[in-house]
Amino acid sequence: MSLNESTVRIAAQLLDARDLAKRLYGDAYELRLRPFREAIQRWQKESSRPLAEVCKVLLEKVETQGGADMLPAMAACCEEMSGAA
Repeated sequence: MSLNESTVRIAAQLLDARDLAKRLYGDAYELRLRPFREAIQRWQKESSRPLAEVCKVLLEKVETQGGADMLPAMAACCEEMSGAA
Protein backbone atom coordinates (compact mmCIF):
# COMPACT_ATOMS: atom_id res chain seq x y z
CA MET A 1 0.00 0.00 0.00
CA SER A 2 1.43 3.37 -0.97
CA LEU A 3 1.64 6.34 1.37
CA ASN A 4 -1.20 8.07 -0.46
CA GLU A 5 -3.46 5.00 -0.20
CA SER A 6 -2.66 4.69 3.49
CA THR A 7 -3.38 8.38 4.09
CA VAL A 8 -6.72 8.16 2.29
CA ARG A 9 -7.67 5.04 4.26
CA ILE A 10 -6.84 6.69 7.58
CA ALA A 11 -8.73 9.86 6.64
CA ALA A 12 -11.77 7.79 5.68
CA GLN A 13 -11.66 5.97 9.02
CA LEU A 14 -11.51 9.25 10.92
CA LEU A 15 -14.42 10.66 8.94
CA ASP A 16 -16.44 7.49 9.56
CA ALA A 17 -15.68 7.70 13.29
CA ARG A 18 -16.72 11.34 13.39
CA ASP A 19 -19.99 10.64 11.59
CA LEU A 20 -20.78 7.68 13.84
CA ALA A 21 -19.98 9.72 16.96
CA LYS A 22 -22.29 12.50 15.78
CA ARG A 23 -25.12 10.00 15.35
CA LEU A 24 -24.49 8.23 18.66
CA TYR A 25 -23.88 11.25 20.88
CA GLY A 26 -26.38 13.61 19.26
CA ASP A 27 -26.64 16.83 21.25
CA ALA A 28 -23.87 15.65 23.60
CA TYR A 29 -21.36 15.35 20.73
CA GLU A 30 -19.34 18.50 21.50
CA LEU A 31 -19.38 17.81 25.23
CA ARG A 32 -18.18 14.22 24.73
CA LEU A 33 -15.31 15.31 22.47
CA ARG A 34 -14.24 18.33 24.53
CA PRO A 35 -11.66 16.59 26.79
CA PHE A 36 -9.98 14.98 23.79
CA ARG A 37 -9.93 18.18 21.75
CA GLU A 38 -8.49 20.10 24.70
CA ALA A 39 -5.81 17.44 25.18
CA ILE A 40 -4.89 17.56 21.49
CA GLN A 41 -4.64 21.36 21.53
CA ARG A 42 -2.63 21.38 24.75
CA TRP A 43 -0.22 18.64 23.63
CA GLN A 44 0.34 20.29 20.28
CA LYS A 45 1.08 23.64 21.90
CA GLU A 46 3.39 22.11 24.51
CA SER A 47 5.28 19.83 22.13
CA SER A 48 5.22 21.92 18.92
CA ARG A 49 4.70 18.65 17.07
CA PRO A 50 2.54 18.36 13.96
CA LEU A 51 -1.16 17.83 14.63
CA ALA A 52 -1.20 14.42 12.97
CA GLU A 53 1.61 13.23 15.24
CA VAL A 54 -0.20 14.49 18.35
CA CYS A 55 -3.36 12.68 17.26
CA LYS A 56 -1.39 9.48 16.67
CA VAL A 57 0.01 9.66 20.21
CA LEU A 58 -3.46 10.32 21.65
CA LEU A 59 -4.98 7.34 19.82
CA GLU A 60 -2.12 5.09 20.93
CA LYS A 61 -2.69 6.13 24.56
CA VAL A 62 -6.43 5.47 24.28
CA GLU A 63 -5.72 2.05 22.78
CA THR A 64 -3.33 1.09 25.58
CA GLN A 65 -6.03 2.00 28.10
CA GLY A 66 -8.45 -0.51 26.61
CA GLY A 67 -9.78 1.51 23.71
CA ALA A 68 -13.17 2.32 25.27
CA ASP A 69 -12.80 5.98 24.29
CA MET A 70 -11.49 5.31 20.80
CA LEU A 71 -14.58 6.62 19.00
CA PRO A 72 -14.66 10.07 20.64
CA ALA A 73 -10.86 10.29 20.42
CA MET A 74 -10.92 9.56 16.69
CA ALA A 75 -13.77 12.01 16.18
CA ALA A 76 -11.86 14.68 18.10
CA CYS A 77 -8.80 14.10 15.93
CA CYS A 78 -10.95 14.43 12.84
CA GLU A 79 -12.48 17.66 14.10
CA GLU A 80 -9.10 19.13 15.03
CA MET A 81 -7.55 18.20 11.68
CA SER A 82 -10.48 19.68 9.80
CA GLY A 83 -10.06 22.92 11.71
CA ALA A 84 -13.60 22.78 13.17
CA ALA A 85 -14.29 25.38 15.82
